Amino acid sequence: MESNHAKLSPYLIDATNLSDPHLVVREVSRPVNGLQRLISGTQPIDGGHLIFTSTERDEFLRIEPEAFTFFRPYIGSEELINGKKRYILALQNASPVELRQLPHVIDRLKKVRQSRLESKRPQTYDIANIPTEFFITVIPDRPFLAIPEVSSERREYAPIAYLEPPPYRAISCV
Repeated sequence: MESNHAKLSPYLIDATNLSDPHLVVREVSRPVNGLQRLISGTQPIDGGHLIFTSTERDEFLRIEPEAFTFFRPYIGSEELINGKKRYILALQNASPVELRQLPHVIDRLKKVRQSRLESKRPQTYDIANIPTEFFITVIPDRPFLAIPEVSSERREYAPIAYLEPPPYRAISCV
């Protein structure tokens, strides 16, 4: 449909009533309102070897129940928007003694290492020999906003949740 406007903004909208019809929003590195910057969540870059659905986690815990204390909820867009559940093995604080008692976890860590060694991305290759670490680790210790990176343009609002962090180590297996 064709339309005519006295002024057109760089965003191709009617700029007739704008105080500055040539205004272009620019990306800035710091929030203009003085609030904290938004940060990305945890990025394990693990080849999928540390991430589990509920069913996969339950199956894994049947063969290695001692690993329970290292599982944490892993919330991405799909989990937040659609209520799905995923978990991640968070082994950053696992001692070598604890890890030696978890042969199936060790197998997963070997796969993480191999996956990273096969990467062409230098940053991924660089962390291959520390498979218990994530590329980016964000483990909240206080309530936080979860904002999905991906959503639908058909939504009337952006889905955002205010979440409580789970305890880092659980007490007992459910």
